[in-house]
Amino acid sequence: MSAATRARRARAPPFLDPPGYARHRPEAALLYQLVERHYPAFREMRAEAGRPLPDYIEREFDAYLKCGRLEEGFLRVRCETCHAEKLVAFSCKKRGFCPSCAARRMAETAALLVDQVLPERPLRQWVLSLPHALRFLLARNPVALTQVLGVVYRVISGDLLKRAGLTRTTGHTGAVTLIQRFGSALNLNIHFHMLFLDGVYRVDGTGAPVFRQSAASSAPRRPISGLSAAGPTRRP
Repeated sequence: MSAATRARRARAPPFLDPPGYARHRPEAALLYQLVERHYPAFREMRAEAGRPLPDYIEREFDAYLKCGRLEEGFLRVRCETCHAEKLVAFSCKKRGFCPSCAARRMAETAALLVDQVLPERPLRQWVLSLPHALRFLLARNPVALTQVLGVVYRVISGDLLKRAGLTRTTGHTGAVTLIQRFGSALNLNIHFHMLFLDGVYRVDGTGAPVFRQSAASSAPRRPISGLSAAGPTRRP
């Protein structure tokens, strides 16, 4: 067998998917089928009632219905080694309800936090739920939402500093907050998931900051309106 023949046989046939790979087919998902079937009628019903959907909501739905569909655009990817080719459909990259893009964004955010943000120290998750009236206010007023988050952060960080025997001038702590806007039934439910250091860094201006774990917290653990704390845990 000649070298040229062996080289030709080593090449994979075009559009051969790697082992274990399955192309994302959103049209086969139940959520996609429901949106595709009922969204146009719902949009027209709202328009006829004089209460059309906001533009940003329509853009979210329209982008979702195009996400992962080859007829809406794709990239042709070719392996430089085996010359296998495959088509990769464009994604919507939206933040609303697209399961594929939301899962990708969640995984990328988690990797960023673990690899570049969170230190190798004990962590504790704090969850703040809010009264219904306040949820509606904060859902429409991002300035008020930021102010409420600032108050919550100051309260928790102040408690951590106090239990460590430090003040805001002699110690510092930190947190990462993810704001969730819906509950398990997709109801409007603005609440905070805060990943706090379970301690503080003592800073005296003469050397590197020294971590000091705080004493046990007395935060309530009830899953109702108010604060609840879970943890602590350590990074893997």
